[in-house]
Amino acid sequence: MRSTHHESGFTLIELLVVIAIIAVLAAILFPVFAQAREKARQTTCINNMRQLSVAVAMYTQDNRDQYFPDPKTQPWSTYLSSLGSAAGIFHCPSTKHAGNQAAPDYGFDSYLFGKAMSKVQYPSTGIMLADINQATSNRNYTFNSTAVNTVIDCRHMGGNGFDVACVDGSVKSVLMQNVKNATQSAALTTNGLGIASAGTPIKLTMYQDAAQNVMMYGFTSGTFQNMYHGSHTMGGPQLFGAGTAQNWCLFDGEVFNGYGTNGVFYNTNNDSVNPLFMQLTNLNPPVVINHFRLYADAGGQWYQYSAGGAPAVSYQYRTATGVGSWQVVPLTKPQIANARPAPAGTGSMWYDFTIPNSMPVQDFAICIDRNAVSKATKTAPGGANGIVQTFEFTQLEYYGYPAQ
Repeated sequence: MRSTHHESGFTLIELLVVIAIIAVLAAILFPVFAQAREKARQTTCINNMRQLSVAVAMYTQDNRDQYFPDPKTQPWSTYLSSLGSAAGIFHCPSTKHAGNQAAPDYGFDSYLFGKAMSKVQYPSTGIMLADINQATSNRNYTFNSTAVNTVIDCRHMGGNGFDVACVDGSVKSVLMQNVKNATQSAALTTNGLGIASAGTPIKLTMYQDAAQNVMMYGFTSGTFQNMYHGSHTMGGPQLFGAGTAQNWCLFDGEVFNGYGTNGVFYNTNNDSVNPLFMQLTNLNPPVVINHFRLYADAGGQWYQYSAGGAPAVSYQYRTATGVGSWQVVPLTKPQIANARPAPAGTGSMWYDFTIPNSMPVQDFAICIDRNAVSKATKTAPGGANGIVQTFEFTQLEYYGYPAQ
């Protein structure tokens, strides 16, 4: 008897199941592979920045501690021609083109041109190099505070971050995710970083021009505005005590104690929502603000009647006039103490606020905000009607320097 034997094979359903499993595995693994490849590219980018930082440091050591001068229309990288065969470090592998010494993928902070390295105030947090987009950069491949959001390129971490090198040689990755407003400048601030700048802080003096505009010496333009009680504004001669506005002399250099003599008065009974907001805008050139001083008056005019905390003080900025939202910089001393006369309070005194990682800006503001007590719960001692906070300061001083 002849036996019959049939070769067994995969059925169509079995083949489809196998193909489906392979497709699922590929869908799971391919993104992992892509992330691994991008991580490798970013590691190369970070290594490039470290080497460039060392090269820049070596240049400054040979150049009497000074960075190279402004190359005008030439790439900043031409000053590092001695790198020779290492010129590949100017290329970031996450870009589609081949960056080189004549067209680097990394930008240099233009505020450092010709400045002394030892004058940089925050070398560990001031960025010197950054990933840039060549298409939006200028011909010398640099960045500054007014162009940071258009020039710095978010090409790492799935288009969600960028790498920077600080003046001290450290390299950091800045993640855009979960950053309020999702801009490069906001990401830098959130990560405690700023654009490096070098200069000696001086007291920035205000003056009043013929048109009664409040100006600052050393700047060709600028507008000061003091906004309080929501829609009310105060400006012009009131800031210098001209005419009948003697009670609002913020920049006359004379410190007075006592309400009605000098300064700005604000109370949250009149305005339960809006803070006191003092801003300078359209400054040309941009300014680096290192710190500011407020003289709080204890003449019964800087205190809070009920619980809820003292008014909070913050520094805010925009790198370019009128562009984007105000960025808030955390301050080391965010509150001013109760200034009622001693022993109930601290008495009249200066309060100094240091601004960490300050970058050159065209708009900046000082904001003094009320505490969080609702208006319905405001009750003052002696049955006064609803005043939680009332405060006055008699002088305001800015310290910094123009970013020429």
